Amino acid sequence: AVSCLCHTCKTHKDRLHSCLHCIFFGCYGKGHIQEHAKTKKHFL
Repeated sequence: AVSCLCHTCKTHKDRLHSCLHCIFFGCYGKGHIQEHAKTKKHFL
């Protein structure tokens, strides 16, 4: 969806994933969702 953007790089093109612990969307391919999970301890 165009309205959902990665909270880190502000794009919607690269396998966007959402965190189930909070309101965070992050790219999988660029590692933004993995970095969020690691730093916030929100394990996927």
